[in-house]
Amino acid sequence: MQLPWYQNSTLWLWAIYALIVGTIVLRVNVEATNYTTPDSEYYMRAADNVVEGKGFVVAYMVYPFDDATPEKDLIIWPIGYPALISLPMYVLDLDALGSSKLINFLSLGLIFLLLQRMFGSYAWLPALYFFSYGRMEVFSYSWSEAPFLFAELLLCWITIKSLSDALDKTLWLKLTLGLISLFLLRYAGLIFFFFSAGMMVYFAYRKEYKKSTHYFMALTIASVFVLAYFYRNYLLSGYYAGMDRVQPDAERIGYFIWLLIRGLFNELMLARNYFFKGNLDLLFTGLFVIQVGLIFWLVKWRKLINRPTLLSRSSTILLACSATYLIGIVILRKIQPFDPFDFRILAPFSTPLFIALFSSLGLPENRAYYHKTVPWIVAFMGLCWVMNLPKQYLLELVLK
Repeated sequence: MQLPWYQNSTLWLWAIYALIVGTIVLRVNVEATNYTTPDSEYYMRAADNVVEGKGFVVAYMVYPFDDATPEKDLIIWPIGYPALISLPMYVLDLDALGSSKLINFLSLGLIFLLLQRMFGSYAWLPALYFFSYGRMEVFSYSWSEAPFLFAELLLCWITIKSLSDALDKTLWLKLTLGLISLFLLRYAGLIFFFFSAGMMVYFAYRKEYKKSTHYFMALTIASVFVLAYFYRNYLLSGYYAGMDRVQPDAERIGYFIWLLIRGLFNELMLARNYFFKGNLDLLFTGLFVIQVGLIFWLVKWRKLINRPTLLSRSSTILLACSATYLIGIVILRKIQPFDPFDFRILAPFSTPLFIALFSSLGLPENRAYYHKTVPWIVAFMGLCWVMNLPKQYLLELVLK
């Protein structure tokens, strides 16, 4: 028997996608900067240069820049994101800004397709997480994080599939392309080499040597690529990543820990409309109380959970990936004090974490818990969406 339209899970999944895209389009057109930062300007300038046939060159450590600013080879960031931006510019004749937003929408759409493959009819549940403040910000800005998140989740999906009894003869190739893609989007993608190395050891421990060999082959080939890329950088600039990035004593350990705690607190706060730095206001306090109340409600009915999240194969891999990234980025951030711990740098940690948590609600064993808690979760994520709307602009539009 065919389900009525309002029970069609696929319809709800893509309705969430359409609502997110529509909201981002509105936000980008209303925001004075179109959700760009100096990093975005560098990325888009590099893409412009690629389209114009100049190659991957951009102004070096100069901002603001113009057409007269001398340019050098793109070293500080890998070339993956500018290369992606340039593709719609070639094919659809878009400008760099429009192309960067299209890449965001395509990345989000591919993530939703992965969610559908991972969780089937309950994919709309983890999709709700993308209404949160941090994810709406990431997919609004012209940054490499959007395709990076897709590449991370794709690596998780490849890893999940490798846990099945059958051996995929192309596993090594999929893993190799996944690892190289992550590196080409962000140098921090190297963290996931350790994640895959852990899986290699896991399969060796289980005496599944053929699978372990596939992981070893992928890591070897991807590592050779990375070493060649860094050597190319060194020949062009004298640095492996465009500048001296090793400055472990630049921040006091106490201050570093405070930045980490503050960043994690912000990232775990789904309903907000700014980055909390210690100054409370009535709106932030109210949203915090609502989220804490929801958590208490979820904990109250925990007795209805029949199967722990960690027993789900997909959730286990997602949580392992999340933990690996968090450990890796904390170490990298201590060695090289770059951006603060915010929704941008922590997105690859929190995204698989919350996808694992949200998806656990849809497990068949948790049906009683699902019926008791999901309406409240949907209402809370709806509040998150409202908080991400350009409320002042909409209010002024209504009052005209």
